[in-house]
Amino acid sequence: MVYYNFRGSIFVEELVNKKWYLNWKVWFGILISLGALYWTFKDSNLREILNSIEKAKWLVILASFPFFIGGILLRTYRWSYLIKDDTSTLRQRYNAINIGFMVTSLLPLRLGELARMYVFAKSVKRSAVEILATIVVERLFDVLAILILFVSALPFVPIQAVKELGLADIPQWKIQVIAWSIVIIALAIFLIVSRFGRSLINIAVPKFGLENSKIVSLADSLFNGL
Repeated sequence: MVYYNFRGSIFVEELVNKKWYLNWKVWFGILISLGALYWTFKDSNLREILNSIEKAKWLVILASFPFFIGGILLRTYRWSYLIKDDTSTLRQRYNAINIGFMVTSLLPLRLGELARMYVFAKSVKRSAVEILATIVVERLFDVLAILILFVSALPFVPIQAVKELGLADIPQWKIQVIAWSIVIIALAIFLIVSRFGRSLINIAVPKFGLENSKIVSLADSLFNGL
């Protein structure tokens, strides 16, 4: 199989020569997949599923695939800019993000982000706390982007939709002021913590006698990520 990354490198992997079929992890993964499929469809009506498949607009579904894959690739490429001195490959980041999506789909509380952190930190041999910090920063900017889009689109939202959101009695300018205030405050807090947090830790460490504690190394990894 042949893989390409954004730098144009080519990775050739001879799966047959590696005898993947002798690896127990491969078969364990297949077994889990089969079990998940059974659990998903065991109480489903197969005829109704087939009828829904027949009625589906496959042209639209197929046309959406490039946008879905492209969105993940953009997230993969963006993540590289959030990781200090990143030397990871596109494939390592892409695998970690997809595993995170899978776990998030199966488990609550967005535990997929922790799985993404663990998989990526292990593959690149870096601190899990540092990688977690980059994921937190990524999510922070995602939320801020959604807020900015919300505020920007609000003047064009139909009145009925505004009423359904329960915002009909609040002047739009107040909503925009609140949303922009949240964006500005969040950015300010992030910049202050990332700029002066390490200095505050360095001041506090001697006072509390924490020079050789695990907290110092964790904090150092956290601020590396920020």
